[in-house]
Formats: sequence, structure tokens, C-alpha cells
Amino acid sequence: IEGEFWRTTDNGVTWNQVTTPSTGLPSEITQFTFRNTMQGWCGVRDNFSGNTGGVWETTDGGLTWNSVYTAVGGGVVSIGFCSTSNELVAPCWNTKAVCSSDFGNTWTQFAPQQQNGVTFSGNLGFIGIYTLSLSTLYSTDGGLTWNNAASLDAETWSPYAVPGTSTI
Repeated sequence: IEGEFWRTTDNGVTWNQVTTPSTGLPSEITQFTFRNTMQGWCGVRDNFSGNTGGVWETTDGGLTWNSVYTAVGGGVVSIGFCSTSNELVAPCWNTKAVCSSDFGNTWTQFAPQQQNGVTFSGNLGFIGIYTLSLSTLYSTDGGLTWNNAASLDAETWSPYAVPGTSTI
């Protein structure tokens, strides 16, 4: 489904389409993350080249979505929210990863391109890579700072943190 969201409130018995921004291109939704039951974000990239995309936000529990960040030169491939630091992180393939410390109102580039997935468990964060010429990144302060994990020399496509643990 290209850039469309469908929502259920009855465990999948019925589904309703919700409002999303128009991108002008068929879009892929790459990942969702939520702060609470009302506010959440998703990563978006175009279906053709992955060179455009951004971040959409909902503040009404997913009924409507609005664009809060446009990635120039690269689609957002993952998005993660750290509840202990309120840091929002969005890795991109063809442009630098971005982060927001104010729930998506402003964005800052912080990591080299070719990052490929983000996850958090408490203050522990992890950003995977899809090229071996770069280092995987880790954070111990909720994504406020990131360090190279030089000892981890492997492509990482979908990192996952086990909630409530330090296991990623």
C-alpha cells in the first residue's frame, strides 16, 4: 500500500483509511515509533529510488499524519524514540541520519549516511549499518551521543532491543 495507512480499533475486524500527506511519488512506510497513545512518527521513503522521504507525525492516535521532516537526497529507513531521553532518531541510506530533541519540531544531522536501523532499550541505543566501510553506532545516554562500535564489523538490517533489558 503506497503511502496509505489503515487503522483498526477492534482488533482487526474493521479497518479505516486515515489521512496522510501527499508525496507525489509512491511511498514506503519504513517503521513506526510512538511516544504515547496519541503521538507517534513514521519513516518514509519513495518506492523508486529511496532518494526522497522523511518523517510523518500523528498527534491524534494515528487518525491523521503530517510531514515534519523532509529528507533531501535520501529516504528515512528507520525511526526510533527513546522514552528516557525523549530523543527521536531517524537513520537514512543516502544522507546523514537525523535526530530531534523536541519531539520532531527541529532536526539535526548527526551521523554519516548508510545507517540502516535504530532501536532503544532504556538508555541503550543501537544504529546498524548496511556497508562495512562504516562502524555500527551505539549510545549509552538515550541517543544524545553516539560512539563507533568498531568491534562489531557486520551489516545490521533490523536491530531490535529486548524491552527492559540491555540486550540488543
